Amino acid sequence: MGPLSGFRVIEFAGIGPAPMAAMLLADMGATVLRLDRTGPSDLGVKLPDRLQLLHRSRPSLGVDLKRPEGVALALDLVAEADALLEGFRPGTMERLGLGPEPCLKRNPRLVYGRMTGWGQDGPLAGGAGHDLNYIALVGALHSIGRAGQKPTPPLNLVGDFGGGALYLVVGVLAALLECQRSGKGQVVDAAMIDGAASLMTSFFGLSAAGVVNDRRGENILDSGAPFYEVYECADGRYISVAPIEAKFRSEFYRLIELDEATLPDVADHANWPAIKQAIATRIKTRARDDWCARLEGSDACFAPVLSLKEAPLHPHNRARGTFVEVDGVVQPAPAPRFSRTPSAKPTPPPVMTRMRLVAVAAAVLLAAPAGAETPKVLRFVPQANVGVFDPIWTTAYVTRNHGYLVWDTLFGTDAQFRPQPQMVERYSVSDDQLSYRFTLRPGLKFHDGSPVRAADCIASLKRWAARDTFGQKWITAIDTMTADGESTFTIHLKAPFPLLIDGLAKLSSNVPFVMPERLATTDPFQQIPDIIGSGPFRFVKAEWAPGNKIVYERNPDYVPRPEPASWSAGGKVAKLDRIEWLILPDPTTAAAALERGEIDWWEQPTTDLLPVLARNPAIRILKTDPLGAMAFMRFNALQPPFDNPKLRQALLPAIEQTDYLRAMMGNDQDLWSVCPSFFSCGSTYESAAGAEALTGPRDLALAKRLIAEAGYKDERIVILSPTDFPLINQQSLITQDLFKRLGLNVELAAADWGTVVARRASREPVDKGGWSIIHTWFGAADMTNPAIHPTLRGNGVNGWFGWPTSARFEALREQWFAATGTEAQQRLGADMQREAFDFLPYIPLGRFFQPTAIRSTVTGVGEGPIFFFWNVDKQG
Repeated sequence: MGPLSGFRVIEFAGIGPAPMAAMLLADMGATVLRLDRTGPSDLGVKLPDRLQLLHRSRPSLGVDLKRPEGVALALDLVAEADALLEGFRPGTMERLGLGPEPCLKRNPRLVYGRMTGWGQDGPLAGGAGHDLNYIALVGALHSIGRAGQKPTPPLNLVGDFGGGALYLVVGVLAALLECQRSGKGQVVDAAMIDGAASLMTSFFGLSAAGVVNDRRGENILDSGAPFYEVYECADGRYISVAPIEAKFRSEFYRLIELDEATLPDVADHANWPAIKQAIATRIKTRARDDWCARLEGSDACFAPVLSLKEAPLHPHNRARGTFVEVDGVVQPAPAPRFSRTPSAKPTPPPVMTRMRLVAVAAAVLLAAPAGAETPKVLRFVPQANVGVFDPIWTTAYVTRNHGYLVWDTLFGTDAQFRPQPQMVERYSVSDDQLSYRFTLRPGLKFHDGSPVRAADCIASLKRWAARDTFGQKWITAIDTMTADGESTFTIHLKAPFPLLIDGLAKLSSNVPFVMPERLATTDPFQQIPDIIGSGPFRFVKAEWAPGNKIVYERNPDYVPRPEPASWSAGGKVAKLDRIEWLILPDPTTAAAALERGEIDWWEQPTTDLLPVLARNPAIRILKTDPLGAMAFMRFNALQPPFDNPKLRQALLPAIEQTDYLRAMMGNDQDLWSVCPSFFSCGSTYESAAGAEALTGPRDLALAKRLIAEAGYKDERIVILSPTDFPLINQQSLITQDLFKRLGLNVELAAADWGTVVARRASREPVDKGGWSIIHTWFGAADMTNPAIHPTLRGNGVNGWFGWPTSARFEALREQWFAATGTEAQQRLGADMQREAFDFLPYIPLGRFFQPTAIRSTVTGVGEGPIFFFWNVDKQG
């Protein structure tokens, strides 16, 4: 987590050195929250959010500091922070009401870091400027360049980043260290002219000694000396040489086969041009890579001059891990390195949502002010952002969990997998098993106050059946569904169908939630326009801050059933007044917030942070799902190249399940196991039939040959990867690396989970916003048999995203529904497994168990495949 884990920093968004300083602190483990503008900045260069690399490893919150409520929110955050970073002109923060005086008054321990170019005072303090101006004023720019030429701007490394960001970080860390002793904060005035001048300290000493003069390009380190220079090679590329010491120069001359004895005396500066020419002539005889082969690793003080694209590929940089790939973008790794508290791998810059509301909750990092909360508020960090709120349109679990808060169901499933009446008070079945009559419980209401009617139930079931795997079979058994009155309806079957009630009680995605008829008549392939529920909690639309916060309040009109709660059945008692879902995509931020008690529950902590959380006596790590989950790689079978089943099959010899499982869950094998079955491991239908290509020896050469035989023509392969969903993102990265090693033309399309959920519904080619590969997982409880398995179908465009087709598989599935007896059903299950490995709708990647992390003040979290929030309570 880095040596600064536990420190909290508020960054007021700026450009250049202040964001660089914030990035360095975040890289070293500090929890940094960037308070961003509510409109785009004029940087002169427009970059996508994902390429704003100085913004990495920390969340962003859009705040309008020109509004009183924005200033109040900022001060609330500052009150709980250890440090503050700002990079505005002198006086700007004071005019906003956020200067040192009010901030230190709210938080006397605050380290207030200020980053400016000219400094907080002096005749130039109020003027505009940039890096080039600051290094010009202190003598640095004058000293950089070649003889007889104008000064050369050294990028903005000297003023902005060297003299600015690094000195701000040093100052803030020094002040934090002093605060540990004194308990008092202070202001750190970091000016780029001061820092750049400090960087020139050695040169002022050399100048005073007469070792260097004011004429650039004539001195030892400014390209004047032949032994500290860049030389052009035969191929037009360049090398750098720096053998300043005599012994290193001798080695350099020996390796380039230049007789040092024939050269004039290097101590006489007048001889430098001649020596430089001799070296240049010699270097021009070979290509750069030839010189690398001769000189790298020697004492010649040598390195090739590499471009930004070449640098990450150099063997030394690769061995050191100097560069990392994050969200498909290659960038420098965190520096420096720490032996005991290593920095975590950076996380992608946040995708900014412009014009966010000011009231998007200080709880992104901090607890909300006590006066703003009701007696029992649960702060929960879900597995990912809720990008889609319609639990029929998508199977995403985060949307399903949202659905259980908001909507109720006609039947529920208890912990023994038995259907139980829920919204239904009673039902009867005709003697011929063809008619089912249902009566609703009295007093059922939607959140808008309207009563729940039989017509609402029928419309909801029809919409569910159009999208759900089980529902699509379920609806074919039905002749008619008719409302007999406001609270009674009848389902007439074409033939007896023993699984009718099982469909009404379906536990997981898609769940047949009951919605108002006006919403339930929405096209099943379009999202509902509003969120009007029937369950124990209601969605608070006015407080929804996209990408940051979702709020649910207890529904005072909900009447629970009298029976004890058991999974989705029984009495759903809302003991919490308010549930806040806080979207914290950075795992270290979520972990720190949980440790400090700023959140109560983190649904899916990353495995690398579990040992840290487990050491905290106020936190419980629970493994609540005894069945676990099944990970898989899903193909888009509609679009090239994976519309070709042979290409899908060609990948099997290269897939190593343990690579995926370790990337997701670490080395603790109590949390995962290999499993080649399409049906859940541990279930009746678990099977290895047909899995030989996946379970045999791993063979990349064979996979490459099969890929070629399948006729792959270098088509572009797009992998959708949610950067805010670590479990799935890790799978995507493993596949990307594997595909590159297989010679496939692969591209990672990184986005947040909500965007991935929406994009995976596209059936367009990749050049029109489509996709080729997605990774995800389903709870093992959802994959135990052919009736409910959401992704094991061959029904094309009527199936789950990816839309594979297999008439034989669908025929076997129909035979399974008609079969009687366990033996016959299991035999057909094995046949379906073999057919699945033939048309290969997806590749199984193994079974895993995802722990959850909860503060000890939270009670009532039960065992099961889904987290239900009813009967959950919070003490204190």
